Amino acid sequence: MPYLDDASVDKIFGMNVVYFLDPLSEYLDEINRVLKPKGKLVWGCKFANLPRENAEFANVSRRAIVDAMGEAGFEVSTAKVSVDGGDPKKHYI
Repeated sequence: MPYLDDASVDKIFGMNVVYFLDPLSEYLDEINRVLKPKGKLVWGCKFANLPRENAEFANVSRRAIVDAMGEAGFEVSTAKVSVDGGDPKKHYI
C-alpha cells in the first residue's frame, strides 16, 4: 500500500482474504505501517471450509495466523461469530 501515508488509516477490514497473503509477515508489516496508533485490523475468516491442499491458500491455520499477528506486534483477540443466525442451510454473502 505504498500510496498510503504512514499512520493514515483508522480501520482495515478483510473478509476471506488473509488466506491468500503470502508472505503474511510482509503484509502485516505494511498494515502496521499504515494503521494509526490504536487503529484496528479485522479479518473475517471461514476456516471450516478451506481447501487444505491448495497452493493458492497460503494461510489456513487459525493458530499460525494469530501467532504471526502477535509476532508483528498486533494485540490479537478471536471470536466465533455466527453470520447466518445459526442455520446451516444459510450462507453469508
